[in-house]
Amino acid sequence: MQHLSLAGNVLSSIGEDPKLYYKAMIPVYNDRSHLLEDEIRMRLQIADDSNILRFIEVKEVQFMSFCN
Repeated sequence: MQHLSLAGNVLSSIGEDPKLYYKAMIPVYNDRSHLLEDEIRMRLQIADDSNILRFIEVKEVQFMSFCN
């Protein structure tokens, strides 16, 4: 967080305020349908091989749908 403090000090020295939160910084997604997958049901379990492979499978599908 030191870099943020330094940037804030530099901005203050030239009479500006750091703007950390404003609407232009929030990403807008036109097609929100691929952000959440309602059909996938998962339970909190021990991280064994099958659960890790399932996690990878879910993330792969999300990544590929995001790229297309």
